[in-house]
This record gives sequence, structure tokens and C-alpha cells, in this order.
Amino acid sequence: MARTQHNTAKPLDKFQRLVADSYESGEFSYCKNLHDVLQTGDGLFQWLMFELSDSEDCENFDDARKRLDTALREIREVSDAFEDAAE
Repeated sequence: MARTQHNTAKPLDKFQRLVADSYESGEFSYCKNLHDVLQTGDGLFQWLMFELSDSEDCENFDDARKRLDTALREIREVSDAFEDAAE
């Protein structure tokens, strides 16, 4: 699967801004663009910022919510697998 090329100097879009302002109680709210995001070193935050970007065709709040719901479901499946393995 080809990765989308991102302009790291472009200002954050509305979904990215919402993530930056809410993730970890706004720990990364200072981020102005993807260059700042990449400097954080937080992989989950970076994934959210790329996945919920307009350059990834995240066009509305419904799209964003569906992507988040999918990620939550997949993370729960992995968590359940770890729980099962620990028993």
C-alpha cells in the first residue's frame, strides 16, 4: 500500500487541531503543523494526526468517528489477546 505524501509545513486541519488540543489533555496543543507532530516522539499521537487528516480523505466528523471506532476495536482485540495469553 502506498503512503500518502504529507506536506509537513501545512497548518493542521480541523480534525488534527481537535486531536492536538484533546490528546493527553492538550499536551501537544502547541503543534502547528506535522513537522511539530513528528518532533513529539509519540507514535500514537502521530498516527492519529496522520489518520485523521484531510490528506488521508478524512472529510467529515462521521469519517473521523468511524476511523476512531475501527482503531478502538482493533486495539481491544489485541488487548484481549494479551489478556488471554497471560491467563
